[in-house]
Amino acid sequence: QRGVITHRALGLVDYAAVRAGDWAGALDALCRRGALSPAERESVQLSWLRRFFESPLGRRALAAEETHREWAFNLRGQGQTLIQGVIDLCFLEEGAWVLTDYKTDRAEEAELLSRYALQLNWYARALASITGRPVREMYLFSLRAGRAIPVEPLPETAFQLCAMGAAAPEK
Repeated sequence: QRGVITHRALGLVDYAAVRAGDWAGALDALCRRGALSPAERESVQLSWLRRFFESPLGRRALAAEETHREWAFNLRGQGQTLIQGVIDLCFLEEGAWVLTDYKTDRAEEAELLSRYALQLNWYARALASITGRPVREMYLFSLRAGRAIPVEPLPETAFQLCAMGAAAPEK
């Protein structure tokens, strides 16, 4: 539950308040707007938001020319395959996307990559297809650790195997 609420807060928080360092005020404003209940507001780990926005990746997002948060998409894959998802954060830098997926899991970096690298690669494929702009970088951001974890692009064979119903190969 905390992860869902934290994602909502990150998706809706006012970037101007964040840039000003008014972390509590930014969350309080979400309560006033009805985006968070008082109980949800209290469950958001303020330190997790700070870790993201004070990180190099978070600072880049705040400075980006174009930013999208909680961006839902549908992508038609091979055959009857339909990929649906919600991009936590993407922002443009020099004409290319930087894609970020927030994670609240209690897991080490290798485990997060094992769980989510394929998902983020599908999201990158969707983002590039929908917008016509390339995805230059992909990250999982561990909110617990306050760390951006780079995700490498997977080979085309990983997508073909998934379309056939098989698991993606380990890197």
